[in-house]
Amino acid sequence: MSNIVKITGSPADLIAAATVLTAGGQALQADLTGLLADIRRLETDAVLGTDDFAHEFKKTYHRGEPTATDATKQASVTIATAGSQFGDAVTVTMQDYLVVDGEGSADISSIGPA
Repeated sequence: MSNIVKITGSPADLIAAATVLTAGGQALQADLTGLLADIRRLETDAVLGTDDFAHEFKKTYHRGEPTATDATKQASVTIATAGSQFGDAVTVTMQDYLVVDGEGSADISSIGPA
C-alpha cells in the first residue's frame, strides 16, 4: 500500500508558507527567553500574595505536576521548535521535489517524439 501526497498548490507557494512558519517559530524562540524570564519574575509572593487565600491557592496549584504555568512554558518552547523544524522540512522537501520533477521532465524530453 502506498501513501500518496497530493500537492494542490505550487511548490513555490508551499515554500513561501513554510518560510513564514519557520520565521514564526524562530521569532517565538527569540522572544521566549524574555517572556519566560518575565513569568519567573512574576511567580513570587509579591504577586501571588501571602494571605490565606493565596496560601490555599498555592497548595492546590502546586499539587499537580507540572503546574499549568510550567506546562504552558514547556508547550511554548515545543511549539516554537516544532514550527521551525516543520517549516524547514517542508522547504527542503519542496526543493527536493522541484529537483526530481525537473530531472524527470528532462529525462522524458530527452527521449524525443515516439
